Amino acid sequence: MEVMERMLPYAKKNVQLAVYDMLDQMEAEYGDGEAKDVIAEANIYGNVSKFSITVKEGGCGTIMTLAMLAPCCGLSIPGQQRALTAVADRITQHLENVLVMKGVRFQPPEDTGAAAQ
Repeated sequence: MEVMERMLPYAKKNVQLAVYDMLDQMEAEYGDGEAKDVIAEANIYGNVSKFSITVKEGGCGTIMTLAMLAPCCGLSIPGQQRALTAVADRITQHLENVLVMKGVRFQPPEDTGAAAQ
């Protein structure tokens, strides 16, 4: 199974919204998986494949993980990697267009002092 991970300098909620926005724009069929991930079936470069997208908080932003669950029949390993990269790039570009171009930047959560106790 092909997997890719990307660290994004945006709040988790923003990344989650971007995932759903991009899947809607791609007219993909999707739903929530068992592990708080999104399972989607989408046409990428003319090949319909099934993949998962997981979003979790990381140290300096949000970690987005994409995994190819069921590639299009005959899709090569490099083709699977290109498909995952295409989805990740579309989500990343959407985030940049919506947040960065409009002047909204990721701000880490404020330290409430709870960690020091």
